[in-house]
Amino acid sequence: MKSTWLAGLVLGCLATVGVAQTKEPILDPSQAIAAADARRDGLHGRFVMTVLSTGASRSATYLNATADYRAPDALTFRLAPNVAAAMEKRFGAPATDYFKGKRVTVEGIVQRRMIVNSQYGSAKSFNRWTHEVYVRLPGQIIAVE
Repeated sequence: MKSTWLAGLVLGCLATVGVAQTKEPILDPSQAIAAADARRDGLHGRFVMTVLSTGASRSATYLNATADYRAPDALTFRLAPNVAAAMEKRFGAPATDYFKGKRVTVEGIVQRRMIVNSQYGSAKSFNRWTHEVYVRLPGQIIAVE
């Protein structure tokens, strides 16, 4: 009886360890957009896309899943300046050049954000929605293939 109880305890522990080690599913752009549209506060997870276009501003570097970042089915990974600098140091090329054409996996929160037209610093009209994952730390970039 004692050995049966001990075997059950060991199997229960192994099953728990197996559950704890399972990874979150990796979502492609269409799944990420559907998840962001369904949840107002976004969805935490792992997201993968092939970078078809890139862009940069003073405040961020943008990796896009479509050639036109304004397309409704576009998913964008927005890299904070510190992340773009770390990637440039690691890969020896600016993030806008290095990531183009590569399959990138990141961990973060996909959110739907409103883009507005502004004039003199105040919002004038609604433009469109965009779906993005904001990458604040270099460790959020899990894989580059």
